[in-house]
Amino acid sequence: MVFGLMALGRSPSDIRRLVQPIALVAYGVSLLLHGLSGWQPITETPAVPAFAAAAIVGSLIGRAFGPYLPRGFIINSVRLVSLFACLALYRRAYLLA
Repeated sequence: MVFGLMALGRSPSDIRRLVQPIALVAYGVSLLLHGLSGWQPITETPAVPAFAAAAIVGSLIGRAFGPYLPRGFIINSVRLVSLFACLALYRRAYLLA
């Protein structure tokens, strides 16, 4: 979806406003579905608190400095993060199958 919005020429701020609510709902549903198979493996993972803290800090830093970054940097950063997320999801699906 992000790549499609970029291809249409939407600005990074428009993309962020459109994608963030959808991502929050999607991640919440994903966490809920993982929880249905058992919360214990999720809550006992030692990296979960560090990951949550990094996500919150990164979000705050992004909100503070995002408006000052050049559009090209934001677009390439979104592409890179999307690629890493895709690879992580593919690896997870491959390991579960």
